[in-house]
Amino acid sequence: TKFAVPSYFPGHGEGIISLEEVFSTPPDLVEAFKSIVSYRTLGDWVCPPGWRIVGTTNPYDGDEGYKYNTFEVDLAVLQRIITVEVEPVFDEWVEWAQENGINESVLEFLRIDPVRWKEAPPRSWKQLSDWSFRVPVNQLAPIAISCIGEALGVSFIQFLVERDNTR
Repeated sequence: TKFAVPSYFPGHGEGIISLEEVFSTPPDLVEAFKSIVSYRTLGDWVCPPGWRIVGTTNPYDGDEGYKYNTFEVDLAVLQRIITVEVEPVFDEWVEWAQENGINESVLEFLRIDPVRWKEAPPRSWKQLSDWSFRVPVNQLAPIAISCIGEALGVSFIQFLVERDNTR
């Protein structure tokens, strides 16, 4: 059997191929990643010379339990890649948030105690912001808890209620 190369796979030029959540896939699919990284091929497709391959994933938590749904990384894969850990920076995220319409209530809540920001992933704060625009405060509690966890969600709702009562 021969499979056709998808039309969206690059055939020339240059760019970046981003493979998302590489280690959240079952281990047998990691073999495909290994082929792309080691040989720059996947089946009959050959990655053009001007293209860079980048894989992203959340960290594996090992014995501490799974914070994210990831699998332990095979040593053969680790020997073929460069690992870079990226730590988000609060001030940079706030700048991005202001440029991208994050709800001011979320930003106010986080500015009071920026340590809170590290207690949930940046994308969770974005998700909370999106819901905050669409749902009235008196219905937002279960959504806030779902987005950022129980303690933060309850604190966020208390913040909104207290803020609104003082206005």
